[in-house]
Amino acid sequence: MFGEKKSFEDGTNLALGTPFQEEFTTRVLPWYTPAEAKGTHNWRENLSKLRIRFDNFIDEHCATECFLIQSLIPQSGEVPQRPPGILPDRKLLCSGPGLRREPARLFGIPTPNAALFPMMNVRGEPFLEPDGKPMPFKLGLNRQVTVLAMPDGLRPLPIPRFTELLGDGKNVLFQLPLEISGKIWRNWQSGFSQRNAQFLWLDALFEMSWQCARGSLFHTERYAWIENGSVGLSGKGLFPRLPGFITSTPGKFAPHENGYPRAFYSKITDVARASIAAIDEIIESATGDVNTRTARSETKSDMKQGESSPKNSVFISYSHKDKKFLNDLLTHLKPFERSGQLTAWSDKQIEPGSKWFAEIQNAISRTKVAVLLVTAHFLASNFINEHELAPILKRAEEEGVRVLWIPVRDCSYKETPIGRYQAIVPPDKPLAEMKAERDKAWVKICKEIKNAIAT
Repeated sequence: MFGEKKSFEDGTNLALGTPFQEEFTTRVLPWYTPAEAKGTHNWRENLSKLRIRFDNFIDEHCATECFLIQSLIPQSGEVPQRPPGILPDRKLLCSGPGLRREPARLFGIPTPNAALFPMMNVRGEPFLEPDGKPMPFKLGLNRQVTVLAMPDGLRPLPIPRFTELLGDGKNVLFQLPLEISGKIWRNWQSGFSQRNAQFLWLDALFEMSWQCARGSLFHTERYAWIENGSVGLSGKGLFPRLPGFITSTPGKFAPHENGYPRAFYSKITDVARASIAAIDEIIESATGDVNTRTARSETKSDMKQGESSPKNSVFISYSHKDKKFLNDLLTHLKPFERSGQLTAWSDKQIEPGSKWFAEIQNAISRTKVAVLLVTAHFLASNFINEHELAPILKRAEEEGVRVLWIPVRDCSYKETPIGRYQAIVPPDKPLAEMKAERDKAWVKICKEIKNAIAT
């Protein structure tokens, strides 16, 4: 079978397109069936509140990454114990079971089905029919979820904040209407037990990320592994398969069951950012009514009138830990915006449901002046460094974009490329240390921004 190119129904030994019925299995109640989801009237509000909390989490706590390991049921033969990529400097936050599915015997509709190969039981013996032919069979699965913190020396570990967010995320998932729950749980149409579902939010993140197109900020892959090697898997179902060149090659690169790896792993590198992207995806997918689409279209149209032209666009980069200073800057810039002299842009302009990463990239690409609110939190942010500061400085060198930076708090700015640019106010007297003279400093800052736009 290894050398043959066949397509199988997900997790079975049946040819693709074969109709079948699963045998009845015991369900651990309470049971959740996505196709029967009712939804609550305030699900959108609760989801938006959860997004804000994940947004605040990014700057208040160190980043977290998550590994999901899925193993087959029944399990025969050796199974790799630890996937590659878990670094020693990580700190374990929590670990426990994810979703589980029981294996099942399959029955043909309306005639008996013919299995293409035997599945193995826990002793490595084939499941066979009384006549000795392979039994039509659907695999089960076990999931183990592990969350690791990435200490950075500046932000505290997210304990117990992280587990609180996971609990609230789980509750919101059960509030979603049918059309949304059906998309998230497209691989779980027969449902799952709500018992021991403390990591359900993470299960949902993985389920959604596997469906995203490659290149998306939210996409993640699934890998089979042995020792320190791994190979990407194909398919978007619950049971991805090893590529043909692996299953047709002698050896033990990755233990598998006729192409189904006995275990695979998947990794989300930043749970908070993935959660924000997932929430935006959910909200955007629910904006199918005419009124919502019209309002969004009008909002984008209004934004384009002042923002689409690079002649007066000002991009503001800041750490969410320093929102107070962003709000002060936006307040002082308001008269210049009303008179049409400039348009200030920060991620506060991004609506829930928008592609926030794409919105940021678009804003950077069209800006003429970039304003940086520099603090230790700003310098410590990997996202700011990679996705905002780096492209801004590149455009400054290649296209002449003006970079104006504001020393908000004392920090090690001289150790970064920011040190090559002149600050608007003296770095030895950052804004946070000013009192009565702070408003005068803001007036000077706004004048410098206006002059930079005019040149």
